[in-house]
Amino acid sequence: MNIKITGLAAVCAALLATGCASQNETLGNGEYLELLSINVVERDLSSFTPTNISRTDIATIATKKAPIPYTFTVRSGERYQVALNRWIKAMGYQNIAWSMNPTHRQALDELSNTSMRFDGSFKKAVNELSDALGTPINIITDNKTLVAGVYDFDGEARITHIKGSSLKIVVERVVKNYGLRWDSGDAFSRSWLAPNDYEFGSDYYLLTEKEDIETALTTVLEAFPVYSSIVESTGQVIIQEDL
Repeated sequence: MNIKITGLAAVCAALLATGCASQNETLGNGEYLELLSINVVERDLSSFTPTNISRTDIATIATKKAPIPYTFTVRSGERYQVALNRWIKAMGYQNIAWSMNPTHRQALDELSNTSMRFDGSFKKAVNELSDALGTPINIITDNKTLVAGVYDFDGEARITHIKGSSLKIVVERVVKNYGLRWDSGDAFSRSWLAPNDYEFGSDYYLLTEKEDIETALTTVLEAFPVYSSIVESTGQVIIQEDL
């Protein structure tokens, strides 16, 4: 069947065609990016695990937003570490924990002899800076506490908020956070065998490999006359006086 379009219908069709022309929406100049989920601990040093709760009674359609680009720069004469700190702060993270070996830390401490510019996402800029320096740079973030971690090792990382009124309290929380055993009783099997407890006034974020409790305990106990050991058969941590 042939369909004839009258003059009025043709005009309406033309108006509809012009009225439906799409407009490109202008993208903003910001992006929000979470690199990795991590375990970050507040006062109780319990594990933080981000999660999404789904409902089976509602059908949803997954949508993916196009990334909105940033521009990141390294100024001529600026230390790479300073530039990286500036980038992280600009992304909204108020505290930064570091874990890098001396060689890689020294590479980031060098001055840039030229201006550098990286366009795109935060992750892309960090990866390109890492490639330019020939130095591994990995970043993890926690959006709840606004903490970022910078490290050079492979695998997962863990950030722990080191804070407490006494050394014994802090160590117990660290041990439990890493999933090891702590006996807080007064029996012979107790974990704290040192004769004294000590006031603890520090407040900082500690970044280690996810299961590296040895580094965590060594860092926490460094300024105190005690040392730690782990009973392999039970996973219990023991603290003794360093004679």
